[in-house]
Amino acid sequence: MRAHWVFLLFILLPTFGGAKEWLVTLRPGDVPALLAKRYGLSFRRSFGKLRRYALYEGELQQLPRAIRVQPNYRYAPQSADPMLHASWALANLGQPDGDGQLGVPGKDIGGSWDGGGQRPVVAVLDSGVDRNHPEFDGQLWENVADAPGNGLDDDGNGYIDDRFGWNFVDNTPNIDDDNNHGTLVTGILAARANNGEGSRGVLGSASVLIAKCTDKYGIGTTATAIEAIEYAVAQGARVLNASWGTHAFDPALYETVRWAGEQGALLVAAAGNQGWDHDFSETRTYPAAFDLDNVVAVAAYDNRDALWEKSDYGAHSVHLGAPGVSIFGPIRGGYGYGTGTSFAAPHVAGVLGALLALGGMGKNVLDLKDRLLLSTEVIRYYEKNRLLSAGRLHLGNALAGRTPERPDGPSDWKTLTTLLETPHPYPALYKKSYHLTRFGAERLRVHFAQLTTEREFDRVALRDGAGEVVTVYTGSYTGWSADVLGGEMWLDFEADAVTEDFGFVVDAYAYSDAPTVWAQKKSSPEWGAFWMPVELLRRMRFDAFNPSFQTKTGWLRVRSDR
Repeated sequence: MRAHWVFLLFILLPTFGGAKEWLVTLRPGDVPALLAKRYGLSFRRSFGKLRRYALYEGELQQLPRAIRVQPNYRYAPQSADPMLHASWALANLGQPDGDGQLGVPGKDIGGSWDGGGQRPVVAVLDSGVDRNHPEFDGQLWENVADAPGNGLDDDGNGYIDDRFGWNFVDNTPNIDDDNNHGTLVTGILAARANNGEGSRGVLGSASVLIAKCTDKYGIGTTATAIEAIEYAVAQGARVLNASWGTHAFDPALYETVRWAGEQGALLVAAAGNQGWDHDFSETRTYPAAFDLDNVVAVAAYDNRDALWEKSDYGAHSVHLGAPGVSIFGPIRGGYGYGTGTSFAAPHVAGVLGALLALGGMGKNVLDLKDRLLLSTEVIRYYEKNRLLSAGRLHLGNALAGRTPERPDGPSDWKTLTTLLETPHPYPALYKKSYHLTRFGAERLRVHFAQLTTEREFDRVALRDGAGEVVTVYTGSYTGWSADVLGGEMWLDFEADAVTEDFGFVVDAYAYSDAPTVWAQKKSSPEWGAFWMPVELLRRMRFDAFNPSFQTKTGWLRVRSDR
């Protein structure tokens, strides 16, 4: 039934993208350019030997009945992955995502990797997987040293009948997903390519090790996370996906992740879904925020290369962005969409898996991480204020070893004193914009002698002369601000009605007359080394994956907005 439904739905695809295309059958005497002008369309071309046709673009207005018009349909091969068009993260042609937002062509990770017969081992530490889903046929890891169902620990690894992985929540070999989160994460990572079903994952060919460490509510503990990591590393996984986190520093988990690094394993972690800046100690999500070289923290971006509004970020602490908004993939018994940094992380884990296969098991995983970050597609100049690499994941660049130029700061700053300040304390509902100009400057920044506001609720937005928000400051900060392009800057202060605090004092500004520089960054230990965590663990909470409705076709629309 599933195959029949898929065939009917995807044998013919209406045109999609930023503009709609229409095919008109021309009548004798019709002039294509005049028709375009009359009906508000853009004429593209005319063609056809048997009949004359004209191709138009735009919003279709009501036409006379005598004019035959139809969409300019697109066709998809039935033997490949018939729902691939829904996976904008792999191939963004401008089609709408699951929420109807039109994408920008090319804002994707540059395709998927079919493997060429290789099956890199990547571990998913999550809520399990729907092993019966056709997208995972041949894609899941098997412990061939342990015969299934005989009640014996054949390989002596301490786990009885762990043929397909282990469930650390219930301490059984049953890795079935009872939440959906793990199935979608696994599908984004490695749904099988060219199988005539659904879409495909970043790794069209893989060996995904399933270590179930969260329960049906999406909740896990320090113990289940540690056991899952140790098990995955012991079985040979060198890339581990952790789409979960907590807001308190967990000493025991920190030591385990560090140990995994010593064994040559990378942990890819979701940055978090609070919209927090990880550069501040009060607003971090762990394990993404662990000060360890073998951790890769991932933020979520949409199909227009915009940071998702709830994604955590950090100029010195979150490594790169990846597609994480309205991401399509398999869920239990069907297909669905998910939004959150949980679904950005497996894209990165997949690319690292491909690099691992490309370089062989002897490749230093820290070299792979360095290659990953140097290969990101730079999003825009100001993204250096949100991401360490200033860019979005790009599989093609990573495989080819391409290192796009990225923004670099000037070295010729000239500093002058000034004074901009709020009232101390600022009153409730205080709102004011402070303006600074330096005629002819290429870039401008200010120095905060002190900035103290109620974190999250009272903010200072830094804006350039064109009105673009460069970054936002909230909480406590001292030092130089991010730089703006051009010689004009605005500091927009806004407070709510609850807490009154110090505000800010700007005691200097600096400007540069040098043109904007885009430089090749060199490999260095700075990748991944960003802070030392200090909080104490209370309880680990994992992102929940909450279904909102289900239809008879087996589709499930989901969101992970926590």
